[in-house]
Amino acid sequence: MPIPLIIAFIVPFAFWAMVEDYIQYKKGIGTLVKVKILGGLILGFHFILIVSIAMWFSGAR
Repeated sequence: MPIPLIIAFIVPFAFWAMVEDYIQYKKGIGTLVKVKILGGLILGFHFILIVSIAMWFSGAR
């Protein structure tokens, strides 16, 4: 797996972890649950996108 793809894969997860910590600190648990669901959808889509790009680059169309 090429290095840029690995970086593109890790950065959103690290960023989202920071966002969740900040929201839990500011808003409490109720908001955090909604954000976790939204984040799960976003990161799930991101994961599928990265994997498909990686497969496309490696030639497995």
